[in-house]
Amino acid sequence: STGLKIIDISNPSNPTLAKEFDTTGTTYAVHVSGNNAYIADGDKGLLILDITDPNNPSVIGNYDTSKQSRSIFVSNNYAYVGDNDKLLVFDISNPITPNLIKSYSCNLTGDTIHDIFKSGNYIYLATWISGLEILETTGL
Repeated sequence: STGLKIIDISNPSNPTLAKEFDTTGTTYAVHVSGNNAYIADGDKGLLILDITDPNNPSVIGNYDTSKQSRSIFVSNNYAYVGDNDKLLVFDISNPITPNLIKSYSCNLTGDTIHDIFKSGNYIYLATWISGLEILETTGL
């Protein structure tokens, strides 16, 4: 999809579309944390929306990555973005200006990261070719 759809689930038996927000890239994945939606937006990279008012979302930050951002996971003040075969780690303590602080390459060249999960000192990457890759990290 080329955007974000915000669904009102206040009545779970009758969810309704609250708002559609067109992004400039292709929305592959979304992670909501607090009042922000963090979007892996294809060739446009990381997009951060303020969704405090779900009927009026607004872009507050972005970072144009070099490849195709297809997956994202947010934990504390960090956003982990799968940008084709690289895992990019952003400091998002100020979401207006996300700061790239680390970059990791997948074990197999040309692999694509399709999903990311972090727990404790481990980052789990679901990749297209090599399957599961696990990175041990401290402090992130």
